[in-house]
Amino acid sequence: MGTVPILHPDTFQKHVRRMDSDDCLYSYCMVAAFCAFVLTQTGYLSWHGEIPPGLAGALLDEAMAVRRHLDLFAGSTRQGIIIAFLLYGCHIGFGNQRHAYYFLREATTLYTAGMLDQPGVEGEEDQDPSFQGRLFWLLLISER
Repeated sequence: MGTVPILHPDTFQKHVRRMDSDDCLYSYCMVAAFCAFVLTQTGYLSWHGEIPPGLAGALLDEAMAVRRHLDLFAGSTRQGIIIAFLLYGCHIGFGNQRHAYYFLREATTLYTAGMLDQPGVEGEEDQDPSFQGRLFWLLLISER
């Protein structure tokens, strides 16, 4: 999906459909973080004046609140890495570099700790053979 080459539109739609279920906080958090990411990183707010001015911040706050309830080691680690990267992008968009680099460091730590060796949820991005490479380069370039 554009500047986030680790999200596939079909997989993202699955997360949108699953986010209402009680057992899928990961999907809810990912969708909220992605929406906040789009509003802060793409200039969407400048193109669509009818968007409430505090919406991006409210979405980021919601994603952060949900993330506090996630166990990074119990769910899909790939989703955890993607969520951390999206939160990094949101905080960069708001100019909160300290918080942003915390989430980028979390994503790169999970990646380099070999967490991608764990089996993922069937049908996720990890089924694509190039996913791990794209994720590596995205994290590496973001750190520079």
